[in-house]
Amino acid sequence: MQLATMLDAGLLPSVALATVGKDQTELKSTLRRARGLVERGVDLPSALKRAKAISEFDFELLKSAAVAGQLGSGLRHIAEHRAQQLARVNSLKAALWMPKAVLFVGALAGLFIRIASYKQPPVTAFTTILLIVCLVLVSSHLFIRIYCLDRRLWLSWMWPIRIIRTQSLRFKQNFEQLFYRSFIWQYSGGVSTEQALANCQKLLTSPTFQANVEQAIHSVAKGTSTPQALLQNDLVLSKRMRQTLKLANQAGTLETAVNQELTLQQDDIDRRQLNDIKWIPRAYYVIILVIVFWYML
Repeated sequence: MQLATMLDAGLLPSVALATVGKDQTELKSTLRRARGLVERGVDLPSALKRAKAISEFDFELLKSAAVAGQLGSGLRHIAEHRAQQLARVNSLKAALWMPKAVLFVGALAGLFIRIASYKQPPVTAFTTILLIVCLVLVSSHLFIRIYCLDRRLWLSWMWPIRIIRTQSLRFKQNFEQLFYRSFIWQYSGGVSTEQALANCQKLLTSPTFQANVEQAIHSVAKGTSTPQALLQNDLVLSKRMRQTLKLANQAGTLETAVNQELTLQQDDIDRRQLNDIKWIPRAYYVIILVIVFWYML
C-alpha cells in the first residue's frame, strides 16, 4: 500500500522501493533485489516478479495496470487482496481453536475409555487415537489452504466447467472482479480494446478462457462494440454485469457503470466471506463432535 501511494505521488520506482525497504524489515532483501533490477532498467512488475515479491498471477494483473498507467492502483489492489486473504486465514484459524480443543479433550477421554473399559492395550489405543487426531488436523490444514487459494488458481481450473460458470454466483463475481477491474484500468487509461483484452487474456491459464478472449478480440476488430463482444463470447457471467454492459453500451458510460458494479460486487463478496467465517467453524464443531463420539469414545 505504501509503495502504491508513493508511485501515485510521482516518485520513481527505484526511490519508492528504497524508501519502503527502510520500513519493511521482513521484505528488505526482496525489495533490495527488486530495486537493483529496476535500476538496471527492468520494469517494476517484472522486477517484483523476479524478486519473488509477487506471484505469476499478480504479475499479469500488475503488468496490465502498468500498461494503462494505473501501476499504483494495481499495487494497491494486490496489497488489499493479499491482506484480505491473510485476514481470512487468521480469522478462520482463530475460529477453529475451540473445536480443536474439543478434539484433544475427546482424544484424551477416548484413550482412557479404550484402556479402562474396552481393555485395549495402551499402545493400540494410543496409536488409534493418534491416527484419528492426525487425520483430522491434516484435513483441517488442507481445507484452510484450499479455502484461501488465490482465486485465479481455482478460476483457471474451473473455467472449462460450464455448469459452474453459469450457476455459481461466487465464481461469477470473483471472475468479474478480476477480469473487469483489469480491463477497465486499461480502458480508462486509453489502451485500445483489442490490446486491453489481449493483456487480460493472460489473467487465467485456462485455454478455454483464453480462446473466449481471443474470439472477443476478433469481434471487436470486425467492428462489434466492446460490450457486445464481451457478451457474445461468454465473458459476462452475472445477470447484473450483463445488464450493466447493455445499458452502458446504450449510454456510452462503460467505465463508470462497470466501476459502480464492481464496487457493489466487492461488497457482496466481503459479506459472503464474513458469513463463511461464521458458519464454517460451526460445521467443523459438529464434525469434531461426531468424530469424537463415533470413533474415539
